[in-house]
Amino acid sequence: MALGTVVSLPFSGILADSLGWEWVFYIQGGLSLIWCVLWLVFVYDTPQSHPRIHPAELELFETTMEGGGHGHSVFYLRHHLIVIKQRFKF
Repeated sequence: MALGTVVSLPFSGILADSLGWEWVFYIQGGLSLIWCVLWLVFVYDTPQSHPRIHPAELELFETTMEGGGHGHSVFYLRHHLIVIKQRFKF
């Protein structure tokens, strides 16, 4: 479960009780807008397009992410998930 859901559900009840049910939507909508603005300012598609990344850090990303970064194929990961599911029977 997402942390935002765990926090917002009890917070919604407190807001509705103290300010009225309308304020639940106003406050959570406002927080969502703030989150979107922060996301647009700080998140970039690639490390190369990020304006504040240090050249050494960019080089580290480029050298460690060659070939997928983790060295395992998707088949390898799926195979291990299947083995885990069979072992624990879920």
